[in-house]
Amino acid sequence: LLLSFIVIGANYMYNNGPMFRRGPPPMDLLLPLGYLGLFQFSVWLNQVENLPVQTWVFHVFMALRSQLWGQIIDIRYDSIDRRKTTAIVLGLTKARMLLVFLLLCEAFSASFISDSYVLVFSFLSLMQGLVELVLYPSSAPSMSLAILTG
Repeated sequence: LLLSFIVIGANYMYNNGPMFRRGPPPMDLLLPLGYLGLFQFSVWLNQVENLPVQTWVFHVFMALRSQLWGQIIDIRYDSIDRRKTTAIVLGLTKARMLLVFLLLCEAFSASFISDSYVLVFSFLSLMQGLVELVLYPSSAPSMSLAILTG
């Protein structure tokens, strides 16, 4: 029951909270981690074994990198709206560098999960992040390119 309130509260704050959705950095990256509470809620609800630690670690990095990647895609519009996201505070090049670091951590954690699809997905994401860092270090993707790649 407590976890249900935490998950619902995190969801509310993320979608409606005036302070957290627009910053302050890095809260805008950390708040989506509240959705990971759904994993534990599912375990309790279905009365099954807890998830292995490596699964939790993988999903933490996946949530962080997904949020940052979304901020990179939206950086042009977020700056016009004067939002203060982690990507805007760091700048595009440093945000991409942080993204590659998170993707590397995700891929490393995926190597401890015995599912080759997860591993391939993580390494392909890492390769895409590296390509974007090398080819477009300081230019935000257009929305049409973001739709094709994200």
